[in-house]
Amino acid sequence: MNLDAREEALVAVARDAGDVAKRLFSNPPEVKLKGKQDYITAADGEIEQLIITRLKERFPGDAFLGEEGGAQGTGGATWVIDPIDGTANFAHRMPHFCVSIAFISGGTLALGAIAAPMYGELYRARDGRGAFLNEDRKSVV
Repeated sequence: MNLDAREEALVAVARDAGDVAKRLFSNPPEVKLKGKQDYITAADGEIEQLIITRLKERFPGDAFLGEEGGAQGTGGATWVIDPIDGTANFAHRMPHFCVSIAFISGGTLALGAIAAPMYGELYRARDGRGAFLNEDRKSVV
């Protein structure tokens, strides 16, 4: 399991997905309800597909679990994706949303990234190596 390559890909994909989310926020897509107060936008599907496509190109044997598309593939290496975490805020034109991506290896959370594009922030963490906000190391309590 090459976590260095996956971490590098995670950071790049999270940044790119955040850029797409920011662009789509400026040109609001159609908003629908999945359930009572459970919003979905075209941005959710577009961003989730971008993340899966890009990661699948680098790691074709990995599995994916997306909030919108469900599960794809099986195995001990799984990416978990919430393409617009805070869709209600996004739908109501409030900038408090993010793109969330995690990587689970052998049942253990190994990597995670949260892109908050409206604030220019990218949070990331790796098991055993700490957490960062952009390139600044952060203390985890």
